[in-house]
Amino acid sequence: MTSGTNSSGSCFLTKKNSKTDDNYLKELNEDLKLRKQELLEMLKPLEDKNSLLFQKLMGNLEEKQRSLQIMRQIMAGRRCDESSVMELIKEAEEMKQNLVRCC
Repeated sequence: MTSGTNSSGSCFLTKKNSKTDDNYLKELNEDLKLRKQELLEMLKPLEDKNSLLFQKLMGNLEEKQRSLQIMRQIMAGRRCDESSVMELIKEAEEMKQNLVRCC
């Protein structure tokens, strides 16, 4: 008979422990949600800053590609039409001025 009492008592403890574990897990889950939200709020300004830096980087890359293209055309054009070479040189000078003003 004592075994029946012990089994119902241990069942009660198991349910109590299970309920305690559930409550603890719920609290942990809520805490994690709050921490996630805090981190997202902290990341937002960094995303904006990174986006701006990425745009500047891409713009700089495009300028360098254009500059290399002009240099190639100038080198190839030295054997050809001098007026088109002069136009390319003027364009390169304008790009240089823009870079000096920008930075």
